[in-house]
Amino acid sequence: MIISIYKKKRKEIIIFSFILSISFLFMLMFRFGNDFFWHIKAGEYMVKNHMILKTDVFSWYLSAFHPTWISHEWLFEIILYVSNTIFSDYGPLLITYFGIFLLFVVLYLTNKKNFHKNIYFTLFWLLSSIVLSLNILPRPFLFSNIFLALTFYLLYDLRRHSHSKKIYFLPLIACLWANIHGGSSNLSYILVFVFYFSGLFEFSFGKLVASSIDREQKRRYFVIFFLTILSICLNPHGVSMLLYPYQNMGDLFMLTTIREWQATNFNDSSSLLYLFLLISLLVPLIFGRKRFELVDFIIILMFLFLGFKAIRFWPICFIAFTYVVFHYIPSFKREFKTLDYSILTFSILVIINSIFLFQMPKKDLVDLDFIEILKEEKPKRLYNFYDYGGYLIYRDIPVFIDSRADLYSKYNYQDSYNLSMLRGRYEDYLKKYQFDYFLLERGMPLAYYLSISDQYETVLEKGNTVLYKTK
Repeated sequence: MIISIYKKKRKEIIIFSFILSISFLFMLMFRFGNDFFWHIKAGEYMVKNHMILKTDVFSWYLSAFHPTWISHEWLFEIILYVSNTIFSDYGPLLITYFGIFLLFVVLYLTNKKNFHKNIYFTLFWLLSSIVLSLNILPRPFLFSNIFLALTFYLLYDLRRHSHSKKIYFLPLIACLWANIHGGSSNLSYILVFVFYFSGLFEFSFGKLVASSIDREQKRRYFVIFFLTILSICLNPHGVSMLLYPYQNMGDLFMLTTIREWQATNFNDSSSLLYLFLLISLLVPLIFGRKRFELVDFIIILMFLFLGFKAIRFWPICFIAFTYVVFHYIPSFKREFKTLDYSILTFSILVIINSIFLFQMPKKDLVDLDFIEILKEEKPKRLYNFYDYGGYLIYRDIPVFIDSRADLYSKYNYQDSYNLSMLRGRYEDYLKKYQFDYFLLERGMPLAYYLSISDQYETVLEKGNTVLYKTK
């Protein structure tokens, strides 16, 4: 009975078991991350106060300016808080796991025929999903990845089936995307335009070929383009959500000082992950016999540009390339039973080992002794290390800055960074802000400066963290 089922569903069983094993393996990389803490606190504030945050309520410094905060992840933050309330620390873990697993399921179900066409390349390609490990933490990217995969599926479905009506689900997806992770939701209408634009041409040039789409396809892409833009505007911040991502991408200082926004550097050993993805994509495209469709060529260039521009974009590159590369892979029907059984055995062992090896990561970014002192002393002008900001918010301590760099960029982000690194006129910053306490990592240049200055005293030094007080 079991053998007959396996023979009928061989490909499904092998691919699904491999997907399940990768999902469990990724969970060993799970961590809370500094963004988790302010995300969940924002969700708590909105639920308890029955309102959507549109201005900051966590920074003592920003309270004087009442800045507009484009809380483009507000719905995710509420979901995160509710899950944490119901399941405690396992809530964020469950969201992260099912976010990763559901992405793989969506990729498989929307590419089922292509995945079955060459099962061994499929397994090899799934290994390149290691780039997703950049986002194995409770962040709204988990949902964005799924929305992006569904967007590609709907767009390609209309491209290949001129009378498909599935495309009309795209505005709904864009609306959800704009409220869960609005910062990346613009990709939805940009991709609609790419599919519409590429379908206007018909030519053949070397290995590149363009095929025009019919009038009905053009009409539907055109209508969906505007409906998608309107759907993105259905959020608490309205039209501002359309402009927000471009404003962020234009802040050069922020982009060069935050690691995930920095350009890809292939001299860095960690970039081997991205190189592996590139090789997995380019080898079958270059050496394959099929000619490149213009729409696929534009998508590859577009997402390669994003990947080279910032390392945070490589996970979405994997998703985009999944909908391109399998079109150019030849069918391979030969079976290797020994290899199949080895893959199944490997998958089972990975799942079992991942379950037994998993340990809930440490949640406290700062020792609670520091938190107790700060709550007792109640500093009015605390300077805190950038990465500590979210955790301090989580512990109800007003911060100078936290990892919402986009919110602080017009005010104190640059000053805070320069002060922490002792760049420029850092002593003028100390006079300008008149800090009474400093919570820092021990190895920071600012920490060294305070330790040798007679104007400051050490309150507590523990682990990699140190607290100073102005005399």
